[in-house]
Amino acid sequence: MGIVCSSAESVVESLDTPKLSRSKSLRHPQRRRRLSLGSSTLVELCLDRLAIELASAPTSVDTTALPSELFGALLRRLVAHEVLTVELFALLGESLPLGTRVDLSDCANVNEGWLQALAPSIAASLTHIDLTRCAGVETLGREPLVALRVAKLSHCKNLSPLALHPLSNATRLTVLHLAGCALLRNESLGHLWACTQLNELDLSQCTSISDTGLFVLPSSLRRLNLNHCSGISDRGVLAVVTGLVSLFSLNLGQCSITNGALAMLAVHAHQLQHLVLSGCRAVDQSGVNLLGSLTELVSFEASQCRLVQSPHTAWGSLTALDLSNSGVDEAGLAAIGSLETLTSLDVSQSQATATAFQYLKSLSRLRYLKAARTRLDDATFHILCEHLASLEDLHVAHTNVSDMGARSLPHLKRLRSLVLSTEGITYHSVSSVGSLHQLTSLDLFGASIADRGLECLASLQSLRRLVLCGGYLTDRGAGTLASSAPHLTELNVSHNRELRGAGVQCLAQLLGLKTLNVSNTSIDAASLVYLQPLQHLETLLACVFL
Repeated sequence: MGIVCSSAESVVESLDTPKLSRSKSLRHPQRRRRLSLGSSTLVELCLDRLAIELASAPTSVDTTALPSELFGALLRRLVAHEVLTVELFALLGESLPLGTRVDLSDCANVNEGWLQALAPSIAASLTHIDLTRCAGVETLGREPLVALRVAKLSHCKNLSPLALHPLSNATRLTVLHLAGCALLRNESLGHLWACTQLNELDLSQCTSISDTGLFVLPSSLRRLNLNHCSGISDRGVLAVVTGLVSLFSLNLGQCSITNGALAMLAVHAHQLQHLVLSGCRAVDQSGVNLLGSLTELVSFEASQCRLVQSPHTAWGSLTALDLSNSGVDEAGLAAIGSLETLTSLDVSQSQATATAFQYLKSLSRLRYLKAARTRLDDATFHILCEHLASLEDLHVAHTNVSDMGARSLPHLKRLRSLVLSTEGITYHSVSSVGSLHQLTSLDLFGASIADRGLECLASLQSLRRLVLCGGYLTDRGAGTLASSAPHLTELNVSHNRELRGAGVQCLAQLLGLKTLNVSNTSIDAASLVYLQPLQHLETLLACVFL
């Protein structure tokens, strides 16, 4: 849940130092700084020590004897400490163990020179490489990557149209992620023709790819992600369904397709198990009705398809359904209720009546239910709680559920995550929540929760994440919270204006905290020094008025 600070506030996200300087310019928040890594195991401690030694004296450490997994973990440590350089990477490359997973994801200074710094024999033996979000990478070097099996290049936004040439002879390549590589063109995909073992390809957000590029994809593909490829139309779907006969997962979200594409799927893609049509606004219910032949379908997504009201009742194997922000109505909920194999369902923003949600009571296998921003009321919520005893994750934010409905929560003994962010929820509901002993995550953002009742959280020994942003929590409540939920690792108490320095002292007793949000409270900068005992804290959000 994002917090937006005004221009008169600053964001503090590190406790490396208790000093919080007042900026002369209030337009720019303080720069994010990485915390030093904590080492909770002996292996992590040793890897951190190795990383420090390598950074200071690269030739003093012999890494040739490290197993593949530990070598990969050491690289991640160097990246996290922001000390990995091209020279050090080239030196380490000389001792790369066979099958090493080279993970340089999020390493800001990586560019194509890093791969070129490796000896040709080393580059030719690479099997796994992850350059996710390495914006400086434009090519994959000059040497053929013939042994490569997995390449993750998502969000290398400057990857050039010719960058895939080193993969031309990568006959062992099975996984290729290119999400967000917007410079790639149709001809770029021609380099993949020889990748006869490629079974997973992610081209999401590759906005320069059009229908033509899909005709040259390897026929071995089983998973294809074309999400947000606006250049893909019905013609592209024809290329997919006729050329990729083994395909079982297809994401066409936000593509420029019509019901004509669905007609092709109905005829040529009976084997599909996963289909995403989210955001395809030209697709309507008549198109979905054509898909009755997809009897192997186990997951279907058509969120943001306002003209789709219902799944096909012939999908007897369906386990996951997402029709959020679509046109789901009473008839749609009735059809959903007939799909008794469902384990995951999202019907958020459905305009169906509260009574219509009773159709869902037959979904006894349901483990995940999201019905946010619907007309769900106490009476129907009570019925669902009585019948859906297998629920583990329940999201009913911004509904008409109040304290009366929350009394039914004890029926959900398997519940692990609960989002009950509605104004009708007050401290009276906390005792009902306290009976959910398996709960690990509780979100009461916007609920009218004050100090009273927080002691009921003491029974939730597994609770690790808590959101209390109703605006009524005070320093006294922070003290109750610290004693009742001592095992928290993530806490959001933003927007509670009565929370001040004394409350911070109480929260400092939650020694396991990794994430803390105290923005939009009355906590001042000087009070944040009380948080120094939180040795595991990685992220602190505190909008401090200057």
